[in-house]
Amino acid sequence: MELNVTVGLGGHAKLGCWTPVRVVLSNPGEAALGELVLPPQDATDARSDYRIPVEAPPSSRRAFLLYARPRTGMTALRVEFRPTAGPPVVKTATCSWHDPRSRIVLGVSRKAGGLGTIGAAPVTSGHRSAAEYSAADSVVAYVTPDRSTGALGLPDRAAGYEGVTAIVLRDISPEDFEDFEREALVSWVKSGGLLIVTSSPAVAELRDSFIEELSPVRFRGQSAMPNLNALAEHFRQRLPSGRALVAATERKPDARVIVEQDGLPLLASRPSETGMACFLAADCTAPPLDAADSLLTEVWSDLLEEQHPMDRCRPLSRLKSQDSSWPGDGLSPGIVQLPILQWEAFGLLGGYLLAYIGVLVAVNLVAKRLDRREWTGQATLLVVLGFSVGAWYIGSATRLGACRTYAAGVGVARSGASVGWLEAVWGIRSAAAREYGLSPADGAQTAEYLTGARRARSHPVRQQAGFAVRDMPVDLWGFGAVRVQGPWQLQGRITARLVELDANRVAVSIENGTPYDLRWPFVLLPSAPVLMSGLIPAGETRETDPFERSRFQRQPAAPGKTPFDLVAEHSQAEDSKTAPSAEARIRHRLLRRLGSMEMGSPPSGGLFGGPSYWMPPDTSAPDPFAPATPIVAAWVRPDRPLVTLAPAREVHAGELLVLVEVPPGPAASGGLRGFVDVLPALDATARGVRLGSEGKLAVDSGVHEVRFRLSSSPRPQRLDRLLLTAGVEGSGPELEVYDYRNYSWRPIETRPNARTTTYLEPPADYVRWPWVKVRLTHAGREAATVYCALSGQFAE
Repeated sequence: MELNVTVGLGGHAKLGCWTPVRVVLSNPGEAALGELVLPPQDATDARSDYRIPVEAPPSSRRAFLLYARPRTGMTALRVEFRPTAGPPVVKTATCSWHDPRSRIVLGVSRKAGGLGTIGAAPVTSGHRSAAEYSAADSVVAYVTPDRSTGALGLPDRAAGYEGVTAIVLRDISPEDFEDFEREALVSWVKSGGLLIVTSSPAVAELRDSFIEELSPVRFRGQSAMPNLNALAEHFRQRLPSGRALVAATERKPDARVIVEQDGLPLLASRPSETGMACFLAADCTAPPLDAADSLLTEVWSDLLEEQHPMDRCRPLSRLKSQDSSWPGDGLSPGIVQLPILQWEAFGLLGGYLLAYIGVLVAVNLVAKRLDRREWTGQATLLVVLGFSVGAWYIGSATRLGACRTYAAGVGVARSGASVGWLEAVWGIRSAAAREYGLSPADGAQTAEYLTGARRARSHPVRQQAGFAVRDMPVDLWGFGAVRVQGPWQLQGRITARLVELDANRVAVSIENGTPYDLRWPFVLLPSAPVLMSGLIPAGETRETDPFERSRFQRQPAAPGKTPFDLVAEHSQAEDSKTAPSAEARIRHRLLRRLGSMEMGSPPSGGLFGGPSYWMPPDTSAPDPFAPATPIVAAWVRPDRPLVTLAPAREVHAGELLVLVEVPPGPAASGGLRGFVDVLPALDATARGVRLGSEGKLAVDSGVHEVRFRLSSSPRPQRLDRLLLTAGVEGSGPELEVYDYRNYSWRPIETRPNARTTTYLEPPADYVRWPWVKVRLTHAGREAATVYCALSGQFAE
């Protein structure tokens, strides 16, 4: 048995970022079963093993992907293959490590080279240990197809690109990508990545592909142009004279042309949710750009700065000096950290002092009337001590002083069609913060990384993780505390997205990018029954004070109704306006089912009073950001589960997940235990299978496969058991479940018109294989009805 290990992408990786580790397992002998393990690298590495089960057929050569997060001081990564019988095979590998602040542009092409440099740092040669990296590194790394297999070896999940700043596709065909590589790349771009496509002789192969779908232009072929003077003038660089072959393209309606010559876009960009796709119409490896490294450097730097600006936090004075009409059109997206006097705190302290004086006066008057002047000194001492304790508590609760840091994200659409405002008060109250494991310093760090919006309808908030977030109180628009609910330490990059629904509602979700690419919903839950508002609808331009709170009115919940009833009624009302889609009907039934679940009575109060739940967004309306926004309908209390209904972008079409987790609290003592209940999730290839209510499937004649997707927290947990409840009405299909231990299908015994429960052996690595697969074989002509439901139990 032989292992060939490649760390990083193109021989480069960032410290602290999830890094793909490609392992090629060659087995010249007999078939073998075992595990590929990425163990802790040293005694200080407290991370648990990352392992996947593998099967090595005789005389085979198979490739697998593991993921590691390299740390400072690492010189190499160790990978082990542990067969079921025999000694383990160990292999170590390394790559060039880079500082997390560096920029790595990944070039994907059939031949390395031709993309120039980024900034002043040339492409790094050779390997360096993690202790030798430079903080100012900016490199271009290359990934080319394998000579023997033709495989690119790109990550199979979007989080594998965490250390990549941008990806440049040149001289590459869409057929060179595997399906999982294509899905991971598209997901990465839509979640904030920067994709740059350049022209090449193979540009015609990009027509009607996923690359053209992301690109700002439609490809039509190639044409000759006398020169590229417009490109040189835009970037103020010299360019050798001569004819150039450029791609003949057609601009998409929502694209932004940066450089245009003779009616042909030479450089264009187009937003893709929170990411961006760009196109350079000239070939970097052909004249005249092959001799213009400085111009290419300016192109890459300009595009990188637009999508990933280094200067995220700017003082208010600098913003005003840039544009005297602030706030107004022409502003670059940025962050304004503006200290504002907390008048509520002054009012509280003023009332506190008046009460203090009033109590002292009252005590003295009572003592004088009772002729007990000796009580005056004792009572005064007790009052002073009591009010001192209260003053200490107030000072502790307002740890940031008499000012709060108002992080006002200002985003102005470049088209000028709409303006979006976001005002968030990140006030960390130390008493609650200590209870949930968060210090005021962490709150300041959170506010520091808050960024502005690139477009009015989507406001990404990014923060480099590194501290534990368990329950963060946040104040939005003065409506009380809002909690970031998540009982595990966040690993990786957190993305919060605020998506405008209408004039009165805003959807909020926080996603945690993990190496497993699970969109675990760390959901903002307001502690009052309020539909929050604050963004101006698209298509309108409205002048307003971003700190004006009078127009943000409370909308209390209707008496006697749960959040689930309100959600379902709103969903049904919206669906009745137009012909309801299949997704809308499914959502309505699921919300009704959630409302009938036995979850106990709503809690008496949230973190600071009031029931805790979040009204979900309406996904029936066409909204490009809706697929990325979890639909949340839940109330939270320590001994009750958090229920989240989330259409995930990374999963197959038609898949709906219902995740049930236990938040931290008394029920979590002695080891966290939670349940996951996954409703039937239909694969896009499962034709003839229709999702009904309560887990019922209408099955047509043929062989169909239903896949249940398992989901977990960012920290993998062990699955104690899985239970599959199945039933068939009448003489219906035969049911089989996939056995991950023996890599084969085994039948499920079912009785007509009855439901049976089967205990399943969960996958050894349900993060790598997050599916429980059930195969339905129906020989009858009429459609049959099958009931399928999966439940499982996690344990530490």
